[in-house]
Amino acid sequence: MSEPDVKPRLPDFLIIGAMKGGSTTLHAYLLRHPDVFLAKPKEPQFFSRDAVYARGLAWYASLFETAAPGQLCGEASTCYSRWPHFGDVPARIFEALPAVKLVYQLRHPVERAYSHYLHLMQERQIRGEEPVYAFHRAVESYPEILDASLYVDQIRQFERFYPATRIHLLTLDDLRTDPRQSLLELQEFLGLRALDLTTQGPVSANVWGDRLARNRMRSRLQRLGALPGAALVARLLPPSWRRRAKRALRRPGVARRVESRALREHRAVLPPMSQTTRAELLERFRRSTDELESRLGRALPEWHA
Repeated sequence: MSEPDVKPRLPDFLIIGAMKGGSTTLHAYLLRHPDVFLAKPKEPQFFSRDAVYARGLAWYASLFETAAPGQLCGEASTCYSRWPHFGDVPARIFEALPAVKLVYQLRHPVERAYSHYLHLMQERQIRGEEPVYAFHRAVESYPEILDASLYVDQIRQFERFYPATRIHLLTLDDLRTDPRQSLLELQEFLGLRALDLTTQGPVSANVWGDRLARNRMRSRLQRLGALPGAALVARLLPPSWRRRAKRALRRPGVARRVESRALREHRAVLPPMSQTTRAELLERFRRSTDELESRLGRALPEWHA
């Protein structure tokens, strides 16, 4: 007698963005819910990167195969909401996941755009690429910086396939000021049993800072290793001493200090946004912000300043 076909696990929900909109924090909160399983890596980017998409749906399903029965599966790839720079992502998602729920977390559009700019320029610095552009030049070379803040345009792409009832909108401001209520509303949307996900305290999620810290620590260790006689000294040290030294360098306090300094140094060479540019961007995003207020049924006064 043949075994019944087992349907592969696929996501029940996707966090589609926005990039630099707090999705890492939201992801970390959801990890606290025992009925939620989130893919590793956090951002598989399956539907947005052609090379990843070419791996096929079976590969994508493998990311969720260890989920327990009854858990909701999800993933968080912020490039899903960066149309038109990653092709027709909503069409790909709908073909594979016609019943999926979509979570879209938004941030002040100008602040999100500038944070996006910092991210791209810091990546250039890490890779040793020059020059590092000023903000006004960067938005010309990287149009997705602004497009990703036109939230209503991004939403409309998904509404070609999904009704509004399958798209949950929340803001980073709400998650910061009232995380308990924001997370309860999200759990209701997802169909999860309501739990207070804030009882363990606030989430500290800074993947970018962690990456800077790791790069900085690796660079320092490499420089130490290149000093004359360093290799000989390392070989003479007992293995237990070497292990203790590595553990000390990985302590949270040490990592935080390295992270903080790395961020300061990387941002020190990047010019701040001028008030003129900020005013121009507020006007550019006004149409999207006004319509978003209508969709949310409330004003976002801080997004107009």
